Amino acid sequence: MSTKLVDLPAPGITGFVNVCGDLVVSLYLNKINSNLPVSNSSYQSTPGVYYFFHLSAAMDTLIYSTYFGANDANCHSHGTANVIDTNGIIWASSCLSMVKDSLQGTPGSYCSKSLSTGSYSDFFSAKFDMEVLPAKPLAKAVIPDTVCAKADVYFYNQSKNAYSYIWHFGDGDTSHAKNPVHSYDTPGYYRLKLEAYNPYSCRPVDSLVKTVFVDTNEIFSSFASVDTSCIGNTVHFYNTSRNSITTLWDYGDGTSSTTFHGQHVYAAGGQYLVKLISNNPDFCNKTDTAFRLLTIDTTGPRANFTIPYTVACADKPQQFTNTTARGVSYQWSFGDGATSFVSNPTHIYTTGGKHTIRLIATNAKLCNPVDTAYDTIEILPPLQFDLADSFICGGNEPVEWGIKLTHVNSNPTYSWGPANAIISGGGQPVAIVDPRIATKYYITVTDTIPGSCAHQRSDTAVLTIVDYPDSVVATSNSPVCEGDALLLKGTTSSNIPFLKYSWEGPGSYMASGQNAGREAIAMNQAGKYILAISNQGCISYADADVVVKPKPKIETGSNSPVWTGKELKLTLTTDKQLDSFYWTGPMGFYSTEQYPVLKPVVLEMEGSYALRAWHDGCLSGDITLVKVSEVDSHYLRIYPNPSSGNFYVEGKGYHEQEIKMLIVNSIGQKLYNASVNTEKKHFKHHITMPPISDGVYIIWVLMDGEYKGLTFTVLSD
Repeated sequence: MSTKLVDLPAPGITGFVNVCGDLVVSLYLNKINSNLPVSNSSYQSTPGVYYFFHLSAAMDTLIYSTYFGANDANCHSHGTANVIDTNGIIWASSCLSMVKDSLQGTPGSYCSKSLSTGSYSDFFSAKFDMEVLPAKPLAKAVIPDTVCAKADVYFYNQSKNAYSYIWHFGDGDTSHAKNPVHSYDTPGYYRLKLEAYNPYSCRPVDSLVKTVFVDTNEIFSSFASVDTSCIGNTVHFYNTSRNSITTLWDYGDGTSSTTFHGQHVYAAGGQYLVKLISNNPDFCNKTDTAFRLLTIDTTGPRANFTIPYTVACADKPQQFTNTTARGVSYQWSFGDGATSFVSNPTHIYTTGGKHTIRLIATNAKLCNPVDTAYDTIEILPPLQFDLADSFICGGNEPVEWGIKLTHVNSNPTYSWGPANAIISGGGQPVAIVDPRIATKYYITVTDTIPGSCAHQRSDTAVLTIVDYPDSVVATSNSPVCEGDALLLKGTTSSNIPFLKYSWEGPGSYMASGQNAGREAIAMNQAGKYILAISNQGCISYADADVVVKPKPKIETGSNSPVWTGKELKLTLTTDKQLDSFYWTGPMGFYSTEQYPVLKPVVLEMEGSYALRAWHDGCLSGDITLVKVSEVDSHYLRIYPNPSSGNFYVEGKGYHEQEIKMLIVNSIGQKLYNASVNTEKKHFKHHITMPPISDGVYIIWVLMDGEYKGLTFTVLSD
């Protein structure tokens, strides 16, 4: 396309190429021949017309066109200023050849009076908005290099000139949100793409691609604390983070700390957003922040309640009225182990005494969530007494019988019956009853507490009179010798079945049964032994004095060993003057002498001799052993001639298993010294020594406790 512009004044034309490459032109023409890209009717031969047009980048399409002016003397312009700015707005001013009293437009933008002569009229200026396509979209976003697996990742879109978006996260998921949140399940590398769209732009789409690494090595920030606290209280924050190496606490009131666990005192009430920022550059998310909203409050519940009586009865319901302010939940403790969680409970006390009542009022939403109130109530216990079937020891005389009051609160009254069995005391807790009347007794006790309650209780029981055992006697086998058995026996003249016998005595002795005793009594166990015979708790007593006599201490002996044909003398020692003796021994021996003598001794008398001796009727005994040896069976001989120094010594009749042998010369010089073993009262000893010179010698042999000597003479042949 081409056109010819004639007589173009300067600056009569202006234009620019927009972002899409289109041509936008504004021009002022005096005259045009042909081929201007506007309608044919706009081809004016009259000078002074504005033309505006917008051509495509290929110059083959007219996108927009218009003109201002006419082919007459009253509607054309002369002279112009013509500019197109970067926003596609045309600014123009002209001296118009239009006779008008006023022009429509912004006040002050034109002259109401012609400043020219001739056919020229007013000056004016105006702006014309031409259609210009918006700039192409620019995809831009904040995308982290590394993220943590299974963690929410926030993507911040900073694109320009865009109307819609598509995020491709690289794991098959997409999003059309401007600022999406996405999490990756599996670690690895992902190619993320952001596409920004503007359908009105000549280039409607722009994209951004970035690789994101998904790691499992993450830092996790978390902490625990109360949700509500009070002004002036220290609030503790417990760090439960994982993998952090540095921490920063932001307490939400402009203060902070870097301690591992945090604590803070808030000076004003309100809500505070507490943050814990955990850092570790070696982990995938490097920094993690935990948040918790904390309320600092100044209010709390006010626990209070009322009770109907400060003194009340057991077994009667007591109503408690809750007057707490700002309470939500309640916990009652009645002082007897019972509890309740209702607002206005009813409770029955079963035990008497003073009980402290506690009410804990709770409102978790208030600053001080718990408040406690106390009061005391005295519970008078229920009337209790014991009237059970009883046994009373006695006979036909009147007997006291009564009840034991466990609990009584004021001044109770008593009523006993039947009347014919009550002798006196019918209005007292103890009555005098007639044991001759076998009947069932009853009692009614009434206990009234003014202004509160009353107790009344009745009970019945049978009273049985039990007889004491008669004529109780305790006997023993006293006096008893030391070490002998003590025999005890109890008797009674009463023919009562199932009597119980018990004994007590010296040395903490205790036994049961009609017959008792000790197997071997000691000297310190002498004294009084007491017998108790019980008939259903009715006991009669007797005692027996027990005397313990000492036994003599004896020790027997003899002149053993003795030789056959000699005398055997039996001896003894003792600490008492003995009254009688009785010896026994081998070969049917017995004797009543204190020191028996047996002669002549024979080998059969060897053995044990026993003595039994008495002192004051107490027997002691002892045994002694006697050894008997043959006197005429000893001999000692030498053979052959000892002069050579090689000879034998033989002996017989000695009891020792080892004897000593010594050979000396006439001047007492020892020539030989040895120990000789014997067997069966016989020995034969071989002597080897240097030859013996002529002279007289003696062989000494130590046998049976004495030395036996044998003299021999050595003569040269």
